[in-house]
Amino acid sequence: MKSFFVSSTFSDMQAERDILHQRVFPRIRKQLEPYGEDIEGLDLRWGVDTSNMSEKESGKHVVKICIDTIDRCKPYMIILIGERYGWIPDQKVVDEIQDERLSELYRENLSITQMEILYGALKEQENLKHCIFCFRNSEVINSIPEGKRRFKL
Repeated sequence: MKSFFVSSTFSDMQAERDILHQRVFPRIRKQLEPYGEDIEGLDLRWGVDTSNMSEKESGKHVVKICIDTIDRCKPYMIILIGERYGWIPDQKVVDEIQDERLSELYRENLSITQMEILYGALKEQENLKHCIFCFRNSEVINSIPEGKRRFKL
């Protein structure tokens, strides 16, 4: 089984992430089935419970889970780039994690999405061969009449 890490800002890429999970991944699974292969799309929108944590602990937990999940999926990533830069964890939160995987790439005011891209896709040149980058162009999407769209926004 190949696992793909799905990277994007959460709030502006909901429709694209839903399309991956509802349409794209099932079609790929069906095509791989005769070969005894399978894929999974790991999307951190689900499964990171921070409800009983302080804001600081929650931030540390999310960053750590993110890096661990990227390692589990490397070198496979699907990166969705939209209009938002994304959540920027406080520098103190990142420093307190004390994870050498982060210390070599993290700079102040780096969004979690940019960190995912730097760590999972760009850190090692070889990884790029296995990453898919999708860029949203809102002007193009908004120019398609709503009745003609094959997706929901």
